[in-house]
Amino acid sequence: MVRALAENDLEAREDDLDDIAEDLLLRGLAGDHPYGMLPHGTPEGVAAVTIDDVRRFHAQVYRPDRAYLAVVGDADEGVL
Repeated sequence: MVRALAENDLEAREDDLDDIAEDLLLRGLAGDHPYGMLPHGTPEGVAAVTIDDVRRFHAQVYRPDRAYLAVVGDADEGVL
């Protein structure tokens, strides 16, 4: 289901001139640099991702030693 949503989004982007211009600008300015990688992916990339890829990425990136806690508002330091 998520793959179908991503594919539909990518297909819709092909008909939107603002999206086409944004993609061309990112690729033109950044080239092969990671900043040039489109955040929404490509049809080929979306089709190639497997559940094992997602699990491996999650295990590598979402780890307790990489977590941050942000507290906003009227908080008592003694409670934290």
